[in-house]
Amino acid sequence: GFGYRDVEKKLPFTPATRCQIASNTKLFTAVAAGLLVEEGKLIWDQPVRESVPSIRFFNDALNAQVTLRDMLAHRTGITRHDTIWYKGDFTRKELFDRLRLLEPKEPLRQTFLYNSLMYAGVGYLIELQSGQSWEAFVQTRMLDPLGMTSTTFSIAEAQKRGEMGVPFTERRDSRELYRLPYYEDIAGVAPGGAMVSNLQDMSRWLITLMNDGKLDGKQVLPAR
Repeated sequence: GFGYRDVEKKLPFTPATRCQIASNTKLFTAVAAGLLVEEGKLIWDQPVRESVPSIRFFNDALNAQVTLRDMLAHRTGITRHDTIWYKGDFTRKELFDRLRLLEPKEPLRQTFLYNSLMYAGVGYLIELQSGQSWEAFVQTRMLDPLGMTSTTFSIAEAQKRGEMGVPFTERRDSRELYRLPYYEDIAGVAPGGAMVSNLQDMSRWLITLMNDGKLDGKQVLPAR
C-alpha cells in the first residue's frame, strides 16, 4: 500500500488495511446470481418474473421483458433514484417492493443508466431463491471458499477486526485535510455497495476471476 491509512495518526496503509470497496461489491452480487443460474434457480435472459413472480416493475411492458442480465447491466432504462435509499432505513424487501415505483427514463436496453437499486433487487432475488440472506450466500459460497477472511459486510464488523482505513478529504480551495464519517446507512442496498475488504483478499478475488474461477489449484467458481 501507499501513504497512510490514518493521515492524522500517521499510520501506514498496508495490504491488510480494510477499506469500503463501494460498488466493487456489485460484481460479488453478479457472480452470486450466476451461481444460482448454474443451479437453475435464476435465468439470465428470460423475464426475471419467470423465476420470481413477485417482482414488479413500473408497467406491464417492463414486467414482461426485464431480465436478470438487464438488471445487472444497468440497461433497464430506469435511472438511479438514489435518494430513495441514501441515508434511508428501508429494508431490502422494502426496496424490492418499491422497484414498481421507479418510472423508466429511457426505453429498455437502449442506454446505460447506473442503478444501485437494481442490485438491491437482485440481492433480494438471491435471498428468495437460495433461502439465505445475500450476506450469508456470498459468505458461504464465495468468501469462505476463496479464503477471503478479512472481508465483511459492514463498517461496524470491520472496525471490530481493526486496521481500518480512515477517510480524509481536502477543504475546497485549500490543502487542509479533514476527516469524513464512514457511510454506514447501506443495509438495504448492501448488494450494491456495502462490502469492506483489503488488498490481500481482493487479490485472491481478482486472481480467481482472471484464472477462470481457479484459485490455489482448485475450481472455486464455475469457469463460465
